This record gives sequence, C-alpha cells and structure tokens, in this order.
Amino acid sequence: MNCMKWIALTGAATLAVGGMPSMASEVELKTAFSVEMSRYGETWKQEKFQVEVENVSANKQVYLHRELADGSWTSIPMAFERPVDGDTELWSLSVNAGDWGDEFVVKMTAEGREYWDNNYGANYRHLGSGHLLGKNRPLAVESYYETPDFKSSNNFLTTNIVLANIAHYKSVQVIYTKDNWATSQAVDAQYGGAVLNWGYGSYPNPSANNTELWKADFSIARSDRIEFYVKYSVDGVDYYDNNGGANYRFGYVKNYPYMNLRNSTYWNSPSGMRLVDDNLWSFTLTLQPGENRAIKFDVFGDWAVNFGDNNGDGYVEQNGANIPLPDGEGQFRITFNSLTGRYTVHRFGL
Repeated sequence: MNCMKWIALTGAATLAVGGMPSMASEVELKTAFSVEMSRYGETWKQEKFQVEVENVSANKQVYLHRELADGSWTSIPMAFERPVDGDTELWSLSVNAGDWGDEFVVKMTAEGREYWDNNYGANYRHLGSGHLLGKNRPLAVESYYETPDFKSSNNFLTTNIVLANIAHYKSVQVIYTKDNWATSQAVDAQYGGAVLNWGYGSYPNPSANNTELWKADFSIARSDRIEFYVKYSVDGVDYYDNNGGANYRFGYVKNYPYMNLRNSTYWNSPSGMRLVDDNLWSFTLTLQPGENRAIKFDVFGDWAVNFGDNNGDGYVEQNGANIPLPDGEGQFRITFNSLTGRYTVHRFGL
C-alpha cells in the first residue's frame, strides 16, 4: 500500500511525483495532538491521535500504547473513522489524558498477529502542546469540514494542514476540482498564527515538535462534490498529501438524505449514522453484558423506511427481520451501503 504517492490530475490520468514516502508498515501514525487546558482551577490535557492501517483483516483492533507517569504502559483501543482507499483505513482516538507520560507507540492486532509503529524504535514523544507528525511525514491533512457563509448561498470548505517546519519560507496550496479533474483550481493556505486557541487552552505555532498548522478556506456550493490534495513547497522540494492516492473528497454521493441505526436495547432512540464514503454509512455501537443483540437501519428515524435481513446473508430487505449481533460485550463497528444493501458488523475493543 502506498501512502501519498500518486496524484490524480485528470479523471483518467495520474502523475508520479517526488518527495513522497511510501507506507512501510501495516500501521503508521498520521498525526497526534496535545494541548493543556485549564478551567475553574482544574488543569487537564486533551489529546487526539490519527493512525492509518492496512486493511489486513476485517477482524482487527488498533491501539494507542501509552506510557503512564509511573513508567508502566497501557493500551487504549482506537475507533474506525473512515476508509482512506480500498486497502487503507483511518482510525482515531480523542481522550482526556490522565496521569500519563510523554511517550507512546501505536499497534494493530489482527488474526493473532501484532503490528507496531514505534518510530523506528525511538517511540513517539509529545514535546509540549501542539501537533506531531508520524515518521517520514512532511505534511498531513488533519481535518476538513464545511462552515456556513451567511452572506451567500455558498459554504466554505475549511482544511487544516499540519506541516513539518523545514524552513521559514514555504508555500502551501490546496488544489481542488468540482468536475472530476476536467478543470482544477488552487487556493493558498495561510499560516495559522503564532498562538492558536483550542478549547480552554492554547498552543504555540510552530510547536515544540517543530510543526506548524496552516489553514485554507474556499467557497463551495452546497451541492458541490469536491476532490482535493495539498502541495507543500519548501527548499526547492514539493511534498504532497493526496490521501494515499485517493484524493480527499467532500460531498459524498448518497441515495438517502439520512440513515439511522436502531438497537433493540433502545428501539425508540435512533442513532444517526455517519456518511464515510459514497452511500456508505458507519456507526460504532457499545454494548454491555445482557443488553439486547439486534439492529435495524432506519432512514428517517420514524420506521417509515427501514431495513433488516430476512435470511442472514449480509444484505438487507425493506421491512426485513431484526439483524442479530454476536454475543459478548464490546464495541461493534457497523457499516451499511444503502445503494447495494450490504452491511457488515465487526466487534473490536474487547
């Protein structure tokens, strides 16, 4: 699996570009973030982690393996966030750090095997508040989201980009298309500022980890479907993040406006599923011992259009039977393709 190796320039062509590392292992840290916050006399640390993993098996679990203040280590399960491409997934964790040390590594378990990213044996270490990049990564798109433009009928697509601070003079651009690369446009990202606020805390930019946060905003129609990648030019070298060759996408195609998950423990409280790819919805369900073990998919949350499975073949029928879940407590990652009708259920985090 290649990480940041190819960039689509048109709908039918790709171009190999330099300055891009390949993913050398089955699990790799993408970004980490830490900020110390304080309110009402209490101080705590908020941390976030993103990890890219090869989809070596449907039955896998990804962990943050973290040092505690007393020198011992503990493993904390991460959660599936979205597919990256056909072979790769993004897993993440957001947590209030307790009595923790500064060092950590990430690991994946699958089919009785363990895979590690320990930063070539040096472990990863947070040096104060701010962002940290995984090994060999000169940049990474940390997040992107839509914000309203109250002065027009359009919205803004905001992109947050973490850079290795290689040199003072640099250029960062988001290159995007609205028509599957028949045409494309570039927008300059802007340096985020010397001090950035986050929640009840703040952190320096660049951070003590020698990373910087840059941001780009550009206007999109609310019906636009966007693909984009990021170009970082510094010291005569161009670096790219194109989401493992798939480009980043916004405005996924969906054949239903919403999708809800019904769990038999709380039939009357539907939970909204998240659209993570074209027509692909995802939800992570946590069950305790003794809780009921059945689900259904409900489009509008009112049972008017709902789906179950009459014959247990992994494909739904409208108004079909309840879908049983495996026995045992834990978290269940549930996906549903509302176009093909196929669903998957995988237990993790035991």
